[in-house]
Amino acid sequence: VVGKDSPLTTLPEFRHLRGVKGGLTLHEGDATLDERSRGQGGLFPVCGEENLLDCASDPRYAGRDILAHELAHCLFEYGLDDALRARIRAQFARSVEVERRWDRKKESDSSPQKAPSERAYAGTNVDEYFAESTMWYDDTANH
Repeated sequence: VVGKDSPLTTLPEFRHLRGVKGGLTLHEGDATLDERSRGQGGLFPVCGEENLLDCASDPRYAGRDILAHELAHCLFEYGLDDALRARIRAQFARSVEVERRWDRKKESDSSPQKAPSERAYAGTNVDEYFAESTMWYDDTANH
């Protein structure tokens, strides 16, 4: 858990990313990890104290359980076998590429499939698909 008033890069696991544009994933844009995130998955999941203590009043992620989301990243990367991860990847591909479930579009929009930046967060990649789906399954995502 990272303190309410502390950036993620105060934690030893993320200190090497202080000031790095894009942070851990080299996310597009000029924002650093500290500027764009209050949680990270991986082997050492972390979330902000403010979210852990009171999800409903978290100014950034109100109503969303970020620890559940970050723990889901850890589970997907380190806790599932290859066969199950392959099934989840296949479902993500069907949802995004065939059914276009995560496109941010109007019903009347018949344009080609959207780029990841034009999709809802769950459509960004398979990791976010699993983490967001886990939150919905646990009923810890705002509705």
